[in-house]
Amino acid sequence: MKFTIAALSAIAAVVSAQRDGCTTTGNASVSIIAPVKGQVLTPGTEYTITWQVVNGDAAYNALPLTLLIGNAANPNNIVPVSGGTFATNVTIGAGQAKVTVPQIPAGSNYTVEAKYIDSTKANLVCFSPQFTIAASTAPATTAAPVTTASKTSSAGQAVAGFFAGVAALLL
Repeated sequence: MKFTIAALSAIAAVVSAQRDGCTTTGNASVSIIAPVKGQVLTPGTEYTITWQVVNGDAAYNALPLTLLIGNAANPNNIVPVSGGTFATNVTIGAGQAKVTVPQIPAGSNYTVEAKYIDSTKANLVCFSPQFTIAASTAPATTAAPVTTASKTSSAGQAVAGFFAGVAALLL
């Protein structure tokens, strides 16, 4: 019985770990290791997303990687967040990307979604553990008053002056 419980625990750990990473058919893998579960990121600040590459050869490490923010409120249906693109010009081998946390609504169900296409043309998506986006500390902006300026031509000024003169004579 002890063996069965230990085996099930080990299998559960492997399944859990695979959820946060992804493995190609060539056995290379990417696992996002930062942000960590429960970490709080603040909009407008710089942050370094970090991932670990295992068994990556030169071709795998050169693959382009896109990093997005996903809403993981439903872990079975992670939805990309509008305005949540972190980076699109990084390679897997870089192992990290310095990004600015975008101005998106505060919440605790966010994940970094790393997307790439491996050498077999398989679309792979890896997810970080869930983290929190804090309320924005950016000062509220107000719209500047709209001012309109009209430029009156010299001909228009002359006509206006003529009618003002006529009006003065009649009074």
